[in-house]
Amino acid sequence: MGRAGLLPPQNLYAAAMYSRIFGDARQLAEECAGKLGRSRLVANMPYRLNTQIAGHIGLLRLAQMSGKPTRAVEELEKALTRLLILRIALSKNPASLRQSGFEYGGYQ
Repeated sequence: MGRAGLLPPQNLYAAAMYSRIFGDARQLAEECAGKLGRSRLVANMPYRLNTQIAGHIGLLRLAQMSGKPTRAVEELEKALTRLLILRIALSKNPASLRQSGFEYGGYQ
């Protein structure tokens, strides 16, 4: 991400997993709020999209475990849904996958 104060999306997913095991979801949710940067999503870079999806899943889980208001949870769900739709569209476009090298070795 490169900007001060932002975390790589995978860290937010890891924070949710940590919270599930050790508790303290409320404090982690407060500390992680606003730490997910907006990555410019490029159609032929599925790895960027995957990291953003992981970050949104982490934030959503933290919000749910911490008892955040339903409006905040709904906003996270909408953002995650949008990202998942983009990811599905990308996987349905083999030309984009070949361009990115993502299909290399049969991985999809």
